[in-house]
Amino acid sequence: MQSRTRARPKTKASRGLVVTEVSDSSVKKTVAPIVDTPEVAIGELTQPVVIERPSAVVAQVGGTVVDAANVTLPSSFVEYDSVVPLLKYLDKKREKYGVSKEESGRCAKFEETCGGRRISNENGQKMTVDLLARLEKSREAYDAAVKRSERLITTAQRREKMHVKELVKVEARRAEEVRIAEELLGKIAEAKTTEEELRIKLVEIAIKCDKEFQRAEELSASLAKDVECTLKVESECKLLREQLGKADMRSQEWQRRMEKSEEAYRHLRDETTDEFRLRVERCLRRFAMWDLQTVKWLKLDSLERRLMSTKASGSAGQKQIVEIVKTFLEGFDEARQNVELEILNVLRRLGAEISLDDTVTATSDGIALETDSPQAVEIPELPL
Repeated sequence: MQSRTRARPKTKASRGLVVTEVSDSSVKKTVAPIVDTPEVAIGELTQPVVIERPSAVVAQVGGTVVDAANVTLPSSFVEYDSVVPLLKYLDKKREKYGVSKEESGRCAKFEETCGGRRISNENGQKMTVDLLARLEKSREAYDAAVKRSERLITTAQRREKMHVKELVKVEARRAEEVRIAEELLGKIAEAKTTEEELRIKLVEIAIKCDKEFQRAEELSASLAKDVECTLKVESECKLLREQLGKADMRSQEWQRRMEKSEEAYRHLRDETTDEFRLRVERCLRRFAMWDLQTVKWLKLDSLERRLMSTKASGSAGQKQIVEIVKTFLEGFDEARQNVELEILNVLRRLGAEISLDDTVTATSDGIALETDSPQAVEIPELPL
């Protein structure tokens, strides 16, 4: 009787078992449960599954049961794989040798032992299922913990981002503070330079003030001289007033004389032309003299008023007084020229053919004669 030996390893990832089947007349089936011992991370430790295997191998060779006492069961997957060729070898030997009844009894015991092993294998499978359930629970707890940790990580990342933003803001504030501090330092330096410049300007202003004080002292000294000059001018103005009064009296006298001359001119209108010309020339000369004296005294009066006004204002200097006197003299000369022109116009109207040079000479001679007289007004020279 030939027998076939077939070994088929089956690996189940969910259960972690390796099943080895040997089909034989004497050795029916050998199941060796192999269970890993994983440890659950979340507070649970699973109990390891003890692998139970027969202590000896019994083989039936040709009707005689042979006890392979020296053959030990393998302790790893590699050793289990080496059992198959061993069983083939035993099948070959069984064909040569017979098996006794005692050996058959041993085979029965071996079958009973294999039945116990099956029961223990079933118990191991149940324990494996229990362990898988626990593993699923631990996985769920692990997933919950992972989700919680992910939430915590997300929250931490958000906080970290917020912290980074706050750090960026703080850095920006620090940069702004540094910039403001640099600007303040620059402004302080500018303020120091400005202060130095102001000090220099204050020193220059103090020097200028000292010079101005010296100049004021000099001006006060010159003001005393100006006061003396104004006193002299006042005395001279008094003399001019007296002379102006005399000039008014003279002007009145000349007016009376003019009236008399006009009356005489009316009476002598029918006289000869030569006598008429001579009388008219004399009258015109006298009138010119009177007009010049009147203008002169009026100018003197205006000069006196201007001097009094400048004295009252207190800002008159020697140069201003000299300018006033010059303007007076220029105005007097203009008045004299106007009178001369009026005389020439009158003479031309009367038909007298007298040259401008002769008239000017006659008028100037008349003025010189009048000024040489003791009643003439003399303008004193002002001290320069």
